[in-house]
Amino acid sequence: MAQKKDRMDMTLKEKATEELDKLKTMTLKEKLVYIWDYYKPALAGIVLLVILIIGGVDIYQNSKQKEVLYTAVLNTSATQEEDISFINNFKDSLNIDEKTQKLTVDLSLQIFFDHGNVTSMEANTKLMTLLGAKQLDLVICPQDVYEYYVERGVFLDLKETLPADLYARVEEQVYMNSVRQETEDSTLDHPQYEMLEEAPYGLRIDESPLYVAQEEIPYSPVVLGIPGSSNHIDTVIEFIEYLFP
Repeated sequence: MAQKKDRMDMTLKEKATEELDKLKTMTLKEKLVYIWDYYKPALAGIVLLVILIIGGVDIYQNSKQKEVLYTAVLNTSATQEEDISFINNFKDSLNIDEKTQKLTVDLSLQIFFDHGNVTSMEANTKLMTLLGAKQLDLVICPQDVYEYYVERGVFLDLKETLPADLYARVEEQVYMNSVRQETEDSTLDHPQYEMLEEAPYGLRIDESPLYVAQEEIPYSPVVLGIPGSSNHIDTVIEFIEYLFP
């Protein structure tokens, strides 16, 4: 007990000297075992602190970045944003400050059909979630995927959304489609729909002079649609102006 009390009364310098004296009499293996056993709680605390600091910095950096455009490129084999050349070229033209801004390209959505029904429910659920959260600004997809979602009222009327001069520039590339709307007689058990008048909801972009054909997007035509929940219409317009100068 006295020995323990004496050690508690030691100064930090005296404790450090005592530890060094112990280590001098040990082999390398004994030193490593002693350091690990004796200082394990402190080392674990340091590791945890480093993890928390790194995690905190990451969260802080992400919170500082403002989304300027969130684009989903569907049914692509690309695995990283840099693989989509024409979007990266547009990103470069924006001169984005990556410390405070970000342009997201979501490559995870693979949506396919069997006799008109979606077979990839997880991807469809994610897409619906992004739309519901008002996070998605642009959808780039095959024509059959576009037609499925445009009928369900996902996309904006391009004539009403784009500036008149830009719409006139791209008018030959637009897709005219009808949106279905539930009738007054529709019920949960027996839904009934009527088709509204056709309007321009989609834009074919693979005939743009600045579109870069690539094997990661293996379909044609490539159709762009603007979700009704888009929060960055100004950047969407810039993107279309970039593709159709």
